[in-house]
Amino acid sequence: MTLILSCITEQFVVQVSDRCLSDLQTGRAIEQEANKAVFLSNRVAFAFTGLAEIEGKPADLWLRDVLVPHESVGHGVQLIVDEATRAFAKLRAPRATKRQAFVGAGWARFEHLSDELMPFAVVITNALAENGWLPEAEPEFVGDVRVLHKGGGYIWTDVGGLPAKRKANLGRMIRRLADRQLTAAAMADLFIRETRAMADIDSRIGRGLMVSSIPKAVTQTHDLLALSSLPTDSELTFAHLRHDDSVVIREGPHVVRPGGRVFSDFQHSVDDEGTETISVTLGPL
Repeated sequence: MTLILSCITEQFVVQVSDRCLSDLQTGRAIEQEANKAVFLSNRVAFAFTGLAEIEGKPADLWLRDVLVPHESVGHGVQLIVDEATRAFAKLRAPRATKRQAFVGAGWARFEHLSDELMPFAVVITNALAENGWLPEAEPEFVGDVRVLHKGGGYIWTDVGGLPAKRKANLGRMIRRLADRQLTAAAMADLFIRETRAMADIDSRIGRGLMVSSIPKAVTQTHDLLALSSLPTDSELTFAHLRHDDSVVIREGPHVVRPGGRVFSDFQHSVDDEGTETISVTLGPL
């Protein structure tokens, strides 16, 4: 199980997800640093919870490949809905083990609302209801989109099993932040602390995290490479926080850009002598 916390505001969106993979039969963690994040250009950050492998591919690669032909954010969301429904229909497994959710937070145009980019959150799932996970997966995936209107303050979501009391307490802390100054860095810090606290009481949630941030400022650019950094006010960023708090290797999300351009396999490492090495795979699929 993965915990995914997202917040959208008129100035930024932030998403924090753990990187733990668990055995579906035992619930025990089998991987603490799996990639669960995909950027759709400099518009949307996606994370997921559920199966670690879909159609023979790691779920992050499957999601990346599904999004490659996207023509817009809305088209990308529809691709996930359609392709997940198709893929899971072929999956021969008990319905209780086929529960899945893809969670996006970012910016898009909604023609019936405005010509401007608006912050939104979307949950694409076959097994989530308002009060939590259903006992079994439904045959079809559906997308639930929430758009933040101008002057709406913020919207935050949790996917993955945050207990009701902790959810209420986290909501109060976010309100206190909003009463002072709600920044991307402060929101990320709050989500990091909450996810790490949950990891201490639930072994299915990992301490290894991916922190994604998309400020409004970057949506005005056409092509911007994400930076390995905690959130800033003006840059598209991701931060890989390892489960053991080491900083030897940092990994990044896949980035899918228009025209089928893909940035994958980002790694940033520092050797014992302080020499930094950055590698990334570039190209169309």
